[in-house]
Amino acid sequence: RTPSRRVDPADTIKWDDKMAGNFRELKALKAKYPKIKNMISLGGWTWSKWFSNAAATDALRKQLVKSCIDIYIKGNLPVVDGRGGPGAAADVFDGIDIDWEFPSVQGFGYNTVAANDGENYRLLLAEFRKQLDELGATTGKRYALTIALGMGKDKLDKINVGSYAPYLDWINMMTYDYNGGWDLTQTNFQSHLYRDPAAPNDKCSGKAGDTCYGDRSLVSFYNTDDALNQLLSQGAPANKLVLGLPFYGRGWT
Repeated sequence: RTPSRRVDPADTIKWDDKMAGNFRELKALKAKYPKIKNMISLGGWTWSKWFSNAAATDALRKQLVKSCIDIYIKGNLPVVDGRGGPGAAADVFDGIDIDWEFPSVQGFGYNTVAANDGENYRLLLAEFRKQLDELGATTGKRYALTIALGMGKDKLDKINVGSYAPYLDWINMMTYDYNGGWDLTQTNFQSHLYRDPAAPNDKCSGKAGDTCYGDRSLVSFYNTDDALNQLLSQGAPANKLVLGLPFYGRGWT
């Protein structure tokens, strides 16, 4: 990044500053634009390995939430080369986003997965909301809690988003990546609003291992309309649902 693109070109790091790097830039951004809100997102496609294990018991849920709040909200960083320390990153983040990919469904390939992940996720979110509110009662702040939600039918079948909603400020729907280069046989839409009955993978193939719903394939439900209606049927409130738009394309060779 060139100096002209910095939040504050005159904001040089001193030798005894307690923060550097991205966290420092985010804090400088908030100083320049006081109304901005920063969220830290935990998990993701390659970092959801231990969610199932960490959410499995009350003690582990409490431990995970306490650790996340201690580091990202209270800003108590480990000391590395003289930087960090208690409160060093305080006020950098205004809330936490959980991106568990996916409860009770294998994602990246090495994740821990359990049949009761869906309910444990609810309990984990309840614990996040409880501890964030307890901290807010002492600081006078409202800390946001959100999730990033995989929109495939196989993922939504394993959870009840309506039961999560009371703990959440909003729900980030991952309404994209419905098709991609992992399918080596055909191209297709990656973020379409509606089912396309003419798509080559719309009908159940009948092949061993394929999941079928009547004559429809699983992937035929990978569209925003079907996924959104499933969320609403689970009792997810429409005013907390945020549509995701991909600012990228997918390619095939």
